[in-house]
Amino acid sequence: GLPVVATSNGGPSESLNENGVEYGVLVDPADTQDISRGLKRLINCDQAVWKSFRERAMDRVMDKYTWAATAKGYLDAIKELIKSTYPEPEIPDYIYTGIDVPFIE
Repeated sequence: GLPVVATSNGGPSESLNENGVEYGVLVDPADTQDISRGLKRLINCDQAVWKSFRERAMDRVMDKYTWAATAKGYLDAIKELIKSTYPEPEIPDYIYTGIDVPFIE
């Protein structure tokens, strides 16, 4: 993976910067000076910074932007909706069998 320079407009701005953590360099696509700044930031950075951007971005993609992560997000949301609409039934510690003693589980 390579570090990313992307537009600060729309989706990339949400994907590449979260809670102050940078996963790439955001630039204003209408400002050539800003694009130049973003490219130079990565071209001129030391190997540790380059590696950090690359590893954080790859981890983020695997955590949030794979089909499996997307499906898990949907399933978690559906489970929460179902749980709030149809709470889990309480299961007793024993089952009454209709004979003299309950069946103990």
